[in-house]
Amino acid sequence: EFMSRFPQGHGLRLAWGFGQFLRKETALQLDQLPRVLAGSDLVISFSLIFAAKSVAEAMGIPCLWTATTPQLFPSNHHPPFSIKNTSLPAGLNRLAWLQADRSTDFLLKGVINRGRRRLGLKPISSVSGHILDGVTLVASDPEIAPIPADVKGAYLHAGSFILESRETLSADLETFLNAGPAPVYVGFGSMAERGPRMTDLIHKAMALTGRRLVLAKGWGGLGGKADDQSRLTIDCAPHSLLFPRVAVVVHHGGAGTTAAAARAGVPQIIVPHIFDQFYWGKHVHGLGLGPRPIPQARLSPKNLAEAINVVLNNRGFLLKARELADRLKTADGVGNAVRYIDSTFVMGRA
Repeated sequence: EFMSRFPQGHGLRLAWGFGQFLRKETALQLDQLPRVLAGSDLVISFSLIFAAKSVAEAMGIPCLWTATTPQLFPSNHHPPFSIKNTSLPAGLNRLAWLQADRSTDFLLKGVINRGRRRLGLKPISSVSGHILDGVTLVASDPEIAPIPADVKGAYLHAGSFILESRETLSADLETFLNAGPAPVYVGFGSMAERGPRMTDLIHKAMALTGRRLVLAKGWGGLGGKADDQSRLTIDCAPHSLLFPRVAVVVHHGGAGTTAAAARAGVPQIIVPHIFDQFYWGKHVHGLGLGPRPIPQARLSPKNLAEAINVVLNNRGFLLKARELADRLKTADGVGNAVRYIDSTFVMGRA
């Protein structure tokens, strides 16, 4: 719902809209979570579920907050995810975090404290201090983006949570993949810009490259042209099965898609739309896995085609991607998280 209303990336309108969205969602969480969590032994909450810790505290249930990106930790090495410029100097990052904390408290502290009062709890003095209290589980790969040394508080950098898919590729997709050279994959996941303009841009870019294309519709409904020998539009496909069979992955820079492409050992071209996608774009480029990210607002047929050609004509990107994939073969983010949960919560309660 939120992405469909604000598809165009950063700006004051999005910042205001996102703040109001969070206020509404947090109030709903405080109202609904007591029923949802009844009978639970442990709560694992992610990212924007800001009410979970308060409700779990009132119910006497331990709560483990989980972040999908190190950018959720205050640090001099990166700004808050509301800022798309990820190359600011340390001093400006520090000021940005101070302002972000004030803004978050202004937006959410009253909502949370009203809920805590109803739950019979003492008020909090800081939203970020409340959320980051205790150990934070970080579900991303340290090989791609390590947590800066100046981050305060306890955390376990477990690694990405990868779902082992039992699906298979569709017959149409298998036929297309086997019918020619490895195609370019383009997909923007949950980014909700409506399809015609972006679809036209992508097809124009692919015509300039002369490469085959697998286009994932995503929430934006990309597609709209009849498939032929050079292009195939799909609803979705398991990344773990599809990505190793494409030449390059063009995507929005979501944490999960970035991790899946890294494990597949293929170069990436990131087109960030909002929030931590700019952070992942910076790290992918810094590791030599792809060219500089192209912000969605600046994307054109020409610069997308140029980026694709640069990647496919420079074997260095592929070699870097394969080297990283080799290092990630033994990574087990889910296993690390389960072992921590077992030893900390399950065995401790036995």
